Amino acid sequence: MDIRLDRRFRDDFLAQRLLVDCRSMRVNVSLFKALRHIKSTAMVVLATDNMDCFQQTFDHVRKRTRRQTAESETLADWAVICDDIVCSSEVGALKADDPVDNCQAFAEQGGTPIQYKMTNGDVNDVMAALAGWLETAAA
Repeated sequence: MDIRLDRRFRDDFLAQRLLVDCRSMRVNVSLFKALRHIKSTAMVVLATDNMDCFQQTFDHVRKRTRRQTAESETLADWAVICDDIVCSSEVGALKADDPVDNCQAFAEQGGTPIQYKMTNGDVNDVMAALAGWLETAAA
């Protein structure tokens, strides 16, 4: 970005600040609470279109022991429940603009897609779909 800082700041100040901001990102607490309940039964993998700083932050906070509290609302608080992350910057491919295309590609690779929209999605719908999938997988 060719930003020049004055002498008060180290050369890596902006990069470090970006990582701090990523750790402070707010998450959908209801969804993460629900996913925490299935962690003992299935792997929880976050798939996201994000930059490498998101992946670095995710990996960094997962290495540390953190406990969620009722007030936990940040990525740093909740990343620990995920078993892994698939980040577009790491795999070199962006998700499609149409979520149906992403679900179809996931299914073609053997996955069972469950689509959740934060704007109007109900966490209970996700959990019901997961419960159905887990029952089918166990049979």
